[in-house]
Amino acid sequence: RAWRPMDRQRRIPAWLRWASDLPESEVAHRPVLAAAYAWTLLEVGDLEAGETLLAQAERLAAAGRSLPNGGTVPPSQLRVADEDEYALIEPSLAGARAYLAMAQGDTPMAAKSARQALELLPPEAHSRRAAPGALLALAAWTNGELPQAAASLTAAIGSARQIGDHRFIVSASYVLGEILRAQGHFTDAERVYATALKGKQDYADDLIASTANLQIGRAELSILQHELDAAANALERAWELGDGTGQPHWRYRWFVAQAGLLAAQRDHPAAREALDQAEAAFDRGPVPDVRPLPAMRARLLLQMGQIREAAHGLGDSDVRPGGAVEYMREYEQLTLARLIIAQWRAGDAPHAPGAVLRVLDEIAGAARAAVRLPTEIEALALQALAHDALGDRQRAMDLLARALELAEPIGYVQVFLEESAPMRDLLVATTAAGSTGPLLQRIWTAFGGSREDSRQATAATEELAEPLTERELDVLRLIAAGLRNRDIADELYISLATVKRHIANAYGKLGVHSRTAAVARATELHLI
Repeated sequence: RAWRPMDRQRRIPAWLRWASDLPESEVAHRPVLAAAYAWTLLEVGDLEAGETLLAQAERLAAAGRSLPNGGTVPPSQLRVADEDEYALIEPSLAGARAYLAMAQGDTPMAAKSARQALELLPPEAHSRRAAPGALLALAAWTNGELPQAAASLTAAIGSARQIGDHRFIVSASYVLGEILRAQGHFTDAERVYATALKGKQDYADDLIASTANLQIGRAELSILQHELDAAANALERAWELGDGTGQPHWRYRWFVAQAGLLAAQRDHPAAREALDQAEAAFDRGPVPDVRPLPAMRARLLLQMGQIREAAHGLGDSDVRPGGAVEYMREYEQLTLARLIIAQWRAGDAPHAPGAVLRVLDEIAGAARAAVRLPTEIEALALQALAHDALGDRQRAMDLLARALELAEPIGYVQVFLEESAPMRDLLVATTAAGSTGPLLQRIWTAFGGSREDSRQATAATEELAEPLTERELDVLRLIAAGLRNRDIADELYISLATVKRHIANAYGKLGVHSRTAAVARATELHLI
């Protein structure tokens, strides 16, 4: 009898300790207890044990269904203390099966089981319709059907509001905010967070603690818009709220968001450490893993210039150039595109950037059709970098101008900062060609410069018969920092011979014959 109220109060660890002390013989004869035990194990990420208990509960429920009364009264060999819960055990088990299927990546089974649960529940059973409604939303999200996912989750939150289930509202609002962010509805996402936080003065202490996830969501949204002070404040508040609580998943989410903030602040070593801590805090659940940790780590390594290490980390994934475009693999495919472009610029590419252009075009088209604006913007920006790496500057500028146009209304800044030097060079050319607007000024400010800096850089580029590549500029910066050729090779994860080739190419383009002269000329031209 204690399970349902304790579950709603998120007192899951305490109830689980009680249940684990019971002899197996008691669970073996109690369908409601077995179902509750299964649900609780699933919620803490113990999927294997949860699946075993779920199968046991399903067998016990089936024994009741075989009776003439249809299972509304338990058979004599079963013991039931909570008859109201037993009367609705079928939709409860269907919901648990949906949860398990989502956590195991079986989206069709999750959607089927969630619909079954909703069909078995009466319309007025608001307290029980919220969970399967949310699982149906997660299944739609996994399929890339974000408008449907948002609609299902909004309906589930509406059911929770009918009975004042603030805990469900708080947890589901974080997920809804993430779905809205993926659509590019940044203002709507912030409104969802604010609405869920609105009545927190009336919340119990443990419920206030669960609002840590909402603060994490706000931080992630602020990072996308490069509002880093706001992001830092939200993450600080999230840690204060969540630290020491038994809330599931919040710690993993916090470290991922912290890594994103540190990377945006260009503190890459600390960001890498935060991703390591996120990995240690990860536990499986039904929320789709749309940004796998290995791909996040590979992106960070690329920002650090550690291309070979990034390639090694992404190599464990089976995503390949030219592979089929799938929503759940988009983040990895976009990460692979970044890797191939970086390898090409470094002169160490197994594939030309042209190998990823088709995939990027497909991702951009799919994102456009499904109203996933941030993904479309990222795919366009990467297409621009790929064309620029192939020497088609005009096509690159056209694509980047389109990406900037789409990003302007929602203030999506961060995507243009992650590629640093090559993106900055292309932005210089695009700005010189006449692109303007508040977003572009915010991007230049985030880069640590101004539009005047971009004009100077443009003039410098035009002075050179052939512009320096990103890797040549990287080498020059490290020379300016006093590093020797061997140290530069180690820092950039390239061979000593490649370093010497980049130096020779830079000398030729700058018209100099020594390291000192190269650094002086590049500094004079505002290139480093």
